[in-house]
Amino acid sequence: MSGRSLTARGVRAFAPGAGPPKKCHHQEWIAACQTGRPGTCNFQYAGPLNEALLLGNVAHRVGRKLQWDPARLKAANCPEAEKYIQHQYRQGCTI
Repeated sequence: MSGRSLTARGVRAFAPGAGPPKKCHHQEWIAACQTGRPGTCNFQYAGPLNEALLLGNVAHRVGRKLQWDPARLKAANCPEAEKYIQHQYRQGCTI
């Protein structure tokens, strides 16, 4: 961050209704189902993003940089990370 604050003019640019009307996430999801076009929060984007964020939490907990093997779903260089990476699902929650 640059440490600069927004000017009054900059704040107005973020005011509600300042831009073109946008669909809410519910409407966007319905439109994606009806048209087959991906929404802005599609799983091809959200899945890898969430994986990276969660792995950041694991790396923080073990105090090491992880070398992630996505095919095996394991941290290749850190066996102690395994306890934070769950492969067993609760009853009724299976893939």
